[in-house]
Amino acid sequence: MLSNAFRKNLAPLSSPLFSSFLSQFTFVRSSGEELSIPGRSGETVKELLENSDAGVSIGVCGGDLACGQCQVYVDSSWMDKLPAIADDEEETLGIAFKRKKQSRLSCALKWTDEWDGLVLHEAPLKPKKTKGKKPKKSSSTPSDKPNASTAPNNATSPTSPPVCLKEQAGQKVSDKVYCIGAVDWSLRDFHDFQVREGGTYNSYFIKDDFVAVIDPVKYTFADGWVERIKSLLQGSGKKEPDFIIVNHAEPDHSSGIVSFMRAFEGRPTVVCNKLCKESLEKLYPEAHPSSWNYRIVKSGDELKLSKDRTLHFLNTPMVHWPESMFTYDAKDGILFSMDAFGQHYPSSARFDDEVPSIEHVLQDAKTYYANILFRLSKPIKATLKKTLSSFEGLQVIAPSHGVVWRKYVNEILQKYVEWVSHKPSNKVVIAYDTMWHATEKMAESIYDGAVLADTSCDVRLMNIRSFHHTDIVTEMLDAPVLALGCPTMHHGMMPAMGGLISYLKGLLPPGHGKMGCAFGSFGWEPTASNEIESAMKSFGIEIVHPAIDMQFTPTQESIGDLRQIGVELANKAKKAASDFQLSF
Repeated sequence: MLSNAFRKNLAPLSSPLFSSFLSQFTFVRSSGEELSIPGRSGETVKELLENSDAGVSIGVCGGDLACGQCQVYVDSSWMDKLPAIADDEEETLGIAFKRKKQSRLSCALKWTDEWDGLVLHEAPLKPKKTKGKKPKKSSSTPSDKPNASTAPNNATSPTSPPVCLKEQAGQKVSDKVYCIGAVDWSLRDFHDFQVREGGTYNSYFIKDDFVAVIDPVKYTFADGWVERIKSLLQGSGKKEPDFIIVNHAEPDHSSGIVSFMRAFEGRPTVVCNKLCKESLEKLYPEAHPSSWNYRIVKSGDELKLSKDRTLHFLNTPMVHWPESMFTYDAKDGILFSMDAFGQHYPSSARFDDEVPSIEHVLQDAKTYYANILFRLSKPIKATLKKTLSSFEGLQVIAPSHGVVWRKYVNEILQKYVEWVSHKPSNKVVIAYDTMWHATEKMAESIYDGAVLADTSCDVRLMNIRSFHHTDIVTEMLDAPVLALGCPTMHHGMMPAMGGLISYLKGLLPPGHGKMGCAFGSFGWEPTASNEIESAMKSFGIEIVHPAIDMQFTPTQESIGDLRQIGVELANKAKKAASDFQLSF
């Protein structure tokens, strides 16, 4: 949950900017708990956080109020105590930082230890307006810096690392199970899947007689992740985890294993299936994974961590790579489900009952399924059946992305049953591109007819250059009827529609049950609508009306015909939704 408004825990500042004295840093957890970290004289903020065991890192807001663009928020009362920047200082700092404008905060944090009373919060808040002041540009000191030596051989380190607030070591899922992953607030693109707010790379730590880490994180966050593991090992009598379980070899999860094995000198045993081992060896040859110790597992195998804690393994091919696997902690009823049940939902809250809106999380889960897993509905359905029959004590689902499900487990399971079964809603999606608005008029006319036919029908009108294909496909997931329109350009469809068609080709699964039609305007040769219709047929979409072509612009008479087509589409959507019988 979000912390309350900026909390005051301030010490007076009486010394000049570049003086040196004992300092104190206050971090406010999402629970409201305040963590104060004393600093040594002459120690900078960055040094203090790197040297402490608090599991906190920093991105610095360079303005006097939160701008909403990073994850660190500063109490404005503390800012008011900082003296103004002298002209000569500003000139010097401008040269040093290669920019003219500097805030007192960014100067203090980068140049001196005078930051006593700084208050940071885990969760992003909306910007506040200040009378007579403009928000200043933020400067940041990212926490988990990419290290070229730890990056996979086929990955490129970002030029500016993502700003990330380190996960607190010790966020418990159960008595001995901890969340130790990372939040990537800067994530915006994921395989051309548009991510608006960021995402997470989840990892879990089980502290029992034997210690196991479940799934690494992305390599850009590996250093902080390893430090969290070391922090949790304290008091256990162990110098390294006994096992690291790799459920999935895709680099957004597995690439952190390179840093992990280097940090613990290759001693932990890697637990994975045969295909995963082969993938790791091909993905990270520079780390010599063939020299690691492995325990190869298959469905039905077990790993005992103590007398009363056993991990069970289930191979889940194509959920969502061939080597994908689930791990189940029978003692606490926790399913570590890798990509399944995930969402790109960034939050300092780790659980579904801590977020402001569960509807938001469920919508993000739908978006994730539509754009990552939709094509794989058949193997996911088979896996879902095996999971529910094999792990009857299931209480918690801990995926690799997003929040952990503990209160709304039944809700996300029900959603997955509906999605893998292609349950249709009473819904029509009209997606189109346009050049001189003729095709747009056609789309609007079809929309008008569909809405007039059935006010209960959810009709979506989506200009594909205004809506990202991520959102279009999300709406299509439960829509039984699709209408795709595009004008002809150079004897074919326009590039944006070609891109959407290509995206759909890779996502629509066999047996999806969708129907629809193509439409478009043209000048002298109607080819785009026929190309779209051919593509729709190849995807298994039932064509319920022949391709509709109109030269230059629709007439009043043709607008009436288009509205009637909209009526027909809405009726088909209503019938599909009412006739559907869920069988699982």
